[in-house]
Amino acid sequence: MKFRFRIVATAVGGLALMAAHPAFAQQCTIKIARIVPVTGALADAFRTLDPFDEATTEATLRVVAEAGGLKFGALVHATRIAVTGRAVSPGLFETLALIGGDRVVARLEALERFLRASPARTSA
Repeated sequence: MKFRFRIVATAVGGLALMAAHPAFAQQCTIKIARIVPVTGALADAFRTLDPFDEATTEATLRVVAEAGGLKFGALVHATRIAVTGRAVSPGLFETLALIGGDRVVARLEALERFLRASPARTSA
């Protein structure tokens, strides 16, 4: 049986499942391990971004995703979860610009701390 895990979206709700199913936990651990440093790198890149608008946030996210070896969509999804707390939201880059750089960076850092402390990182 193959378990599906969409980077961050099901991480929170899937922690109990990870404990019950070692194969799922192993897949989650691998994917979380890949997203954590990229999330931190994105926070760092956004911290110094000026102007913090739709075009610059999208361009920065693309560069960070590529440099981190992630698909653009995977990092968009993780960023959306970090910033809005939802898997579906209005346009991400418009949302980032409206929320503002300081809050976006704080939320990305909070996601990174959460994922680093996640049982999925230590269970495999």
